[in-house]
Amino acid sequence: MQNMHFYGGDGVTKLTLLDLESIMAAPAPEIPWVIKPWLVKGDVTVLGGEPKVGKSWTLLDLVLSLTGDPPRKFLGVLPILGGPYKVLYLDAENNDTIISVRLKKLTHGTGAIVAPDRLTYATCRGINLEIPAQLREVAELIERVKPDFLVLDSFIRFHRKDENSNTEMSAL
Repeated sequence: MQNMHFYGGDGVTKLTLLDLESIMAAPAPEIPWVIKPWLVKGDVTVLGGEPKVGKSWTLLDLVLSLTGDPPRKFLGVLPILGGPYKVLYLDAENNDTIISVRLKKLTHGTGAIVAPDRLTYATCRGINLEIPAQLREVAELIERVKPDFLVLDSFIRFHRKDENSNTEMSAL
């Protein structure tokens, strides 16, 4: 028996019934860990926290770890599995000067290398992905770069929805 899909009126899959007999008869698949047990390839991961606690610095270290050849340890201790990876980093918060200073400090302090063939970094202050033309521009960039990972820093800057509203976040 195969998985069965049910479609809503909009043609989008709303429900998939899994074939549990087949699942239980087959060996368990390998989880495609990138950083075990935190980051799985193909998954959505959110790094959240209070303002000014180092989220962007942490993301930059992660990106430099993912794009290194060979990949370096994230935060100096967590091995990157696989790679090197391609990353598209969309920064809607920081300007070129801040980005330059951070990258130079991180590479100097950690020995990491910026790999322009694997890291595409774009500033996009004032962007709003709810505007079709801007969403299309980002989608075209993603298609052109074909990254393994996409970073949106800081997610709140990419929309005008209430992040405390499940309804608005689901719609986004």
